[in-house]
Amino acid sequence: MMDEHINNLLEKWPAAFDIQAAFCHCDRQEVMLSFRLPAAPGDKQTAPGYEHCGFWCTHCNFSSAGHRQDGSSAK
Repeated sequence: MMDEHINNLLEKWPAAFDIQAAFCHCDRQEVMLSFRLPAAPGDKQTAPGYEHCGFWCTHCNFSSAGHRQDGSSAK
């Protein structure tokens, strides 16, 4: 099932990488995916220990930009 969600995400954002599961606040307990896209020149860094990422809910189709703990800080 997760592979299907990832494939759907890659159809929308083919350059996405470092995809991770999260949970949406849409109360459906469906999987939300966080992912990174290649940085554009001039992109600013976020707070130490965090990285810019996108979010996409596989159920309610909500998507947004945000930040998450970077790979070295994730638990």
